[in-house]
Amino acid sequence: MQCSIAYGWAILCLGCLIAVESKGRKPSGGGGQGTGQVIKDEFGNLEEAMQLLIEKLKTDLKEDSTSIRDEVSNLRDDVSNLRDDVSNLRLGESDVRDNLVELKESMAEMKKQLSKLSNDNTEKDDTDDITTNEPLLDSEVCNKSSTMFQEIKDQLKGCQKDALTTESRINVAASSEVCNKSSRMFEAIQEQLKNFRRPETTENNKANGKFNESTSGTESLKEDLEMMIREQMKKLVETCKTGSDDQTYSELPNNVTFPVGEDCNGHSDGVHVITTRTGKRFLARCESGWLILAHRFDGSVDFNLDWTAYKLGFGNIMKEHFIGMDNIVAVLQQKRYKARFDLTTWENETRYAEYRTFDINDEKDKYRLNIDGYRGTAGDSMKHANHDQFSTKENDNDGYSINCAVNYHGPYWYGSGCDGAHGSVFGKYIKGSKCTGAYGCIAWYFWPEKLPGVTGNNYYSFKEVKLKIRPI
Repeated sequence: MQCSIAYGWAILCLGCLIAVESKGRKPSGGGGQGTGQVIKDEFGNLEEAMQLLIEKLKTDLKEDSTSIRDEVSNLRDDVSNLRDDVSNLRLGESDVRDNLVELKESMAEMKKQLSKLSNDNTEKDDTDDITTNEPLLDSEVCNKSSTMFQEIKDQLKGCQKDALTTESRINVAASSEVCNKSSRMFEAIQEQLKNFRRPETTENNKANGKFNESTSGTESLKEDLEMMIREQMKKLVETCKTGSDDQTYSELPNNVTFPVGEDCNGHSDGVHVITTRTGKRFLARCESGWLILAHRFDGSVDFNLDWTAYKLGFGNIMKEHFIGMDNIVAVLQQKRYKARFDLTTWENETRYAEYRTFDINDEKDKYRLNIDGYRGTAGDSMKHANHDQFSTKENDNDGYSINCAVNYHGPYWYGSGCDGAHGSVFGKYIKGSKCTGAYGCIAWYFWPEKLPGVTGNNYYSFKEVKLKIRPI
């Protein structure tokens, strides 16, 4: 637009300049005819110049119009996105409002029952026909609370079963939602019990010795309810943890509907029930025929655990996990398997190390590792772990003067001199590429090139590592 105004001023000025110049020029002969020809030539030049400027003005106006249309289109898209965001926010507010209404109704009902019980005890205090306290199990409040607790326990058990009977994926989010909602219910009941008042005492009641008799039922109910809540809360926490974080099961129910196989060879990607020839049965994740033994990628699971944890397995098979030494041994006893380590740097470069010989002895031999026949692109960082026994922070089997698992913050097949630390993929997860100490993290020392950002490869911590096996 500014260019258009400038062009207009240029046309006006050019016209004025030619007019002034023509007026001030004296004719050199030829009389009026010569003057007319000069004027005609001058106006011809003016017309040509103005035509060029007009054409330029049209072009610029067309470009400005296109630019304005683009800006209007972008503005419309922004308005549409804003409307979608507002709509999603309203839906979220509606869900929160429904949960709050449900919780409020539950608390109001509990308050009503507690108030009724308190009034009943107060009325009975004024009479002489109270001889025994009302049993806890006969209390309407207790029955209601017990029913509520049982429903919550059934819900939590259902969440755990869903993790095993759903063919596609484990619904961890649903389990977490039920746990959180149940926890809020318990907290609301506890808060109500804090406001649970004892009936008012009177001098006559004290004198007649009826005070303790009339209030003991109320106090006993309160204490029993509080004890029940504490016990249920403890079970709730344990169940929630098992349902949301620990889905590497050593024993499975008989109604599991996941695909079943002795390993992942020839099976589709996803969760499978592995049933070995020795009868060992557990959940595992399959990927292009590989059985995933361990996967680390975000630090959500602590791998610096004790011997029992590594024996049985831990974590969530859909997230970070280790399927357990006893499960691995049961699979490896069936046939010959090769192993593969997939490692990803923080620069998002992924390489692999594959070993044609891979075997682990049973617990009697401290899960001794046999690994050889390297090929790949990541370098052979497991060569010093061959024939070594497994060590954890409380079970030292490295044959060295120090406990290598403690020194390097993670269990592994370290061996004499802690040389196994060169490929310690069970070390501490660092959310960044730099270890605080040599081999004090997820290490793979014999990477073919020097890793970036560190003084040596023993100070580099990898972003992701996956250990998996398949038959040869």
